[in-house]
Amino acid sequence: MARTPNRSRQTHRLLAAMLEQPLAWRYGYKLLKLTGLQSGTLYPALLRLCEQGLLEAQWREADKT
Repeated sequence: MARTPNRSRQTHRLLAAMLEQPLAWRYGYKLLKLTGLQSGTLYPALLRLCEQGLLEAQWREADKT
């Protein structure tokens, strides 16, 4: 069952940050810095938006340098 859309201030802040460059891929850490959200708020919001088909997500291994 699909979740209902989330219309919280935090989700609006996240979407506003992403709309500044709508075609750019961003890492979660970068979104934390852009939005000022806490990880416990940001990552669930990202998951909800992915489940709703509004975002694409991709997990990547960290660069080993």
